[in-house]
Amino acid sequence: MNRSRLYAILEKIKKGNSTKEERDLLVQWYEAADEADAEELFDEVGDIIDRMDLPSLKTLEMQLSDTEMPRVIPIRNRWRRLGIAAAVLILVFSTIGVYRSFKGSRLSMTVYSTGKGETRHIRLPDGSEVTLNASSALKVPESFLSEERSVFLKGEAFFSVSKSEKLPFSVLSEDSVLVKVLGTSFNINAYSSNIETKVAVLTGKVAISKADQQLGLFSAGQQLIYNKDSRLFSRTNEENADAWLKGTVAFRGNTLNEVVETLSRVYNKEIALKPGVNGELQFTGNFEKELGIDNILKMVCALHSLEYTYKNNQIVISRKQL
Repeated sequence: MNRSRLYAILEKIKKGNSTKEERDLLVQWYEAADEADAEELFDEVGDIIDRMDLPSLKTLEMQLSDTEMPRVIPIRNRWRRLGIAAAVLILVFSTIGVYRSFKGSRLSMTVYSTGKGETRHIRLPDGSEVTLNASSALKVPESFLSEERSVFLKGEAFFSVSKSEKLPFSVLSEDSVLVKVLGTSFNINAYSSNIETKVAVLTGKVAISKADQQLGLFSAGQQLIYNKDSRLFSRTNEENADAWLKGTVAFRGNTLNEVVETLSRVYNKEIALKPGVNGELQFTGNFEKELGIDNILKMVCALHSLEYTYKNNQIVISRKQL
């Protein structure tokens, strides 16, 4: 790879729109580079890091780090002042096995995950507690940096954060919505399949941002709804965001597509809509999980003149035959 191509890829990384193929090329270049060229690459990336703000750094980390492979992360002195930026930078290159003799401490990441039909309770190094909903993942450092406590979320989780005035706690979702708190409890619903990301505050206050856009301060009982397509957000009241923790499957004007996604995750069942079924039909209702998927589907289908059948271990929803 020639030098101009290398710098073009680094520029795209800075802007957050690089592709996996381009990052793979960067890895290949690094593995074949001699000592001087490798060091020059670090200098270039260091300049990029120095020019990025914290939300952009967190977005970059989510785009480039491998959530399936916990790594030992050596931290280079030049980025120590950036706190999380140091972890971000090294995570970017952890997939290339960069373990040079940098000075400073080491930070190791652990990934917790759940499959369909599963939930998981996690106690973080600072005493904060997290409950992961089904089909979710949480990336956590084994020890937090001295400037901030930062974790990364895919899917949905409920957080109960230990209070610390000197050590803010932040959660970055897969779609780069950043939630920052000192000590509170809140729920984040950020499944990649959903068009909306929701952050509901149960106690205390949280500050929410998206890249360099401040979305505001949210208090107990309030919820942020961020639309990924329009990039617009709204503030609503929500008192039931933690219903899933209590064994309740709750819908609030959710589309049929979202209902199907949720039921699939909760009950570990494959569900499909037959052609001709309107996936934008809306549904509201609370159901005890113990009711089972059949009883919930019966009520959903009855409301919209639909029916469902089992076919080859899959649930198929179709329009009701008159």
